[in-house]
Amino acid sequence: MGLSTKTIETLIDLVEIKLSCFEIYDRDDRKAQKDLQHCLEELTSAVGATGGANLQSLR
Repeated sequence: MGLSTKTIETLIDLVEIKLSCFEIYDRDDRKAQKDLQHCLEELTSAVGATGGANLQSLR
């Protein structure tokens, strides 16, 4: 079972919100930030692979 484009776009919004609020205090925080950025890249590519709308045009 795959995720719908709408679900992936919602997850992208949530990850972007988390990244915008993220404060780095140590290496663990930096690792978590990198993990979230990688997650965002994967979600964005998944939307592209499903034929979803170009996210840049939505923002």
